[in-house]
Amino acid sequence: MPFTARIDRDACEGHGLCILDNPAVFEMDDDGCATVAVHEVPDERRAKVEGSVRGCPAGAISIDS
Repeated sequence: MPFTARIDRDACEGHGLCILDNPAVFEMDDDGCATVAVHEVPDERRAKVEGSVRGCPAGAISIDS
């Protein structure tokens, strides 16, 4: 079942680790903040996105089931 990933723009520090791990899900905007590139993330990417949640130094990524 698809899910939604979210980036807290106020918390994002622009490290870009999520983009390196999941370029199909995350991208960098013109302001240097990560954004979610897809509205609904396919379930087969859940484990990688969960890794991005844990690996974000700023704690800016979350998942909505």
